[in-house]
Amino acid sequence: MAMATTFAFSDEELLDALTAIDGMDDATLTRASNPAIPALEAYSLAEQDVDLPALVVTDDASNSCLADADDTASTTSASEHGSSTDAESDKASSQALTTTDGNKPGRKRRKHELDAMRALATTLENQLTQLKKRQQAIPPGTNLFWKRVSDQLSLERQRSATENARLRDIFQDQTKVLSAVQRSLQKTPDLVKLGVVESKGQAIGEFKPPDVYQKLFQDVTHAYSGTDSVLMSSGVSQNSTESRRVNMEMLTEDGRSVMRMQVSESRELPFDVKTVGEGIWQFLSKDCEDENDSENKFRRVLKARGDNVFGVSKLDCSVGLFTLNGDVALRRFVEDNRLTFVWECMGVCENPSSPSESFRLQDRGWSVFEPCPSDPQNKSIFRSCVQFSPKPMDPNGELSTSAKDIGLLTEISLGVYQSTIGTIYESVLAELMNEMLRI
Repeated sequence: MAMATTFAFSDEELLDALTAIDGMDDATLTRASNPAIPALEAYSLAEQDVDLPALVVTDDASNSCLADADDTASTTSASEHGSSTDAESDKASSQALTTTDGNKPGRKRRKHELDAMRALATTLENQLTQLKKRQQAIPPGTNLFWKRVSDQLSLERQRSATENARLRDIFQDQTKVLSAVQRSLQKTPDLVKLGVVESKGQAIGEFKPPDVYQKLFQDVTHAYSGTDSVLMSSGVSQNSTESRRVNMEMLTEDGRSVMRMQVSESRELPFDVKTVGEGIWQFLSKDCEDENDSENKFRRVLKARGDNVFGVSKLDCSVGLFTLNGDVALRRFVEDNRLTFVWECMGVCENPSSPSESFRLQDRGWSVFEPCPSDPQNKSIFRSCVQFSPKPMDPNGELSTSAKDIGLLTEISLGVYQSTIGTIYESVLAELMNEMLRI
């Protein structure tokens, strides 16, 4: 039997060899610094009778190599000293193994890193599975729906940009026109300063003789008898709460064509009938002659006698240089379930710069205040109908019925309505609101 060739390995050399088996970079550096360390590959298993297993870089192979290395260390120690016992060989092998394990912290670190990577991979796989489940839970048509919404919003944004560009061009054109008009107005002479037109701030005219107002009150009494029929025919029935209508019609009086403009309105007021009635009566009892007053559009000097109010008024029309001077008579009718105001006004619309355009204007109106059915203690319903009838200055004459003249008369009538009824309505409500806040 051939004798096995033995090699003497020190403890340090054996540990370096085991480190090389594990593939550590520090083992390679150790061999580079110590050339006396033999490489395992230099020894052929055929030339040696040492029974060593194949070298494979795995965890199981590393453990097997550690066991074989212990046997080799024991054999070498017996050859050199001869008198060593088996107990001493086991002790040396144990010391060598302990020393080897203590010098390999990188191996444990790599094992921890591998475990951490495996745990991270497992977590990511679980998250991916959950995301796939959520994706599968979304209905197939949802993505298409949001895509259509996005496309529609994009289209609307493009349309808005186009419309903004168009409006910008229009605004620039209007700005140019406005600048031209302002330059033209600056060059226009002031007719008031030149004495051609009387100042609109001059005093209101004097009271007419008593028979004039007596005739107006007779017309008021006659008009009151037809209050319900007028409101019904004008479209503001008892059940209406919010509406406004404007109607123009051509009538025939004494064989002549007469235009009549009718404005009817209905509103719901946040105050009871008594409170609103007192506010209106207080407004009508207060004169307004100052042109600098906030209510200068409807200047008036009125006298109150019981339920009657009469006097003179002056109104600057919103069209051209027309000024309306009129005599007015108003009567209050207090009933069990409502409050009614009826008035008659006969005025003259004058244009000092063009006297031929002057005309007479008859103004007749009805205003009814009733408790609101939903809340009669705190709310009321206001219904009104006003009729404007322009007439020529000459009783035997006739007004023009051309489109231009009809348009002018219509504009003047609507302006008078807004400056009288509109002013009274807004002023009374504002005063009542202020009183409520003061309380």
